[in-house]
Amino acid sequence: MTGGSSLPTLPPARLPAVRAELGLLREAVDRKFADPARRALVHTADSQGIGGRHLTGERTPRGEPW
Repeated sequence: MTGGSSLPTLPPARLPAVRAELGLLREAVDRKFADPARRALVHTADSQGIGGRHLTGERTPRGEPW
């Protein structure tokens, strides 16, 4: 979720706004996911850009399927 690989392709004028939004997103993730393992999963980038990887049959902390 760092966005580091895509930031160099942005126009320089857009970098501050994108960095600010990434910071807000990071803070929201940290508030929502108290468990460090879940937080690390969410912060992990993936090819679709939605973060993390879920195993078949894995469930959310509430017991719901991902």
